[in-house]
This record gives sequence, structure tokens and C-alpha cells, in this order.
Amino acid sequence: MSRSINRVALNRLRKVFSGEILLPEHPDYKSIRKIFNAMIDKRPSIITWCANAEDIVSAVRFGHFFL
Repeated sequence: MSRSINRVALNRLRKVFSGEILLPEHPDYKSIRKIFNAMIDKRPSIITWCANAEDIVSAVRFGHFFL
């Protein structure tokens, strides 16, 4: 099941996020989400590469409230 992303919230996250945000349409998404255990093949709605502690807090809040 694929979840839709709250685009307003995503734009807010982008304004405060220092790291990188990847969505499924990003050209590197497929290679970035490579799986370790092929029995479990997840396709996250968003992948965040956090650059600092503030990014971690922002990513967790986004995931908790907007996904």
C-alpha cells in the first residue's frame, strides 16, 4: 500500500532540512533503497539523509504527523 505525501508539509520540511530528501520519482531512489533482505522489499514514500540532529528531529516529526 502506497501512502500519499502531504505536499505542503513536505515543502515545509524542505525549508528546514539540511540533508537530502528522496522521493520515489528521484532518479537515484531505486539504487538508494537497495534492500539487504530480499524477503522484505519495502518502498518508502520518502527517504531522508539527515545531515545533523535537527534533521533527524524534523524527519521523525514529518513521518509521525504527515504520513
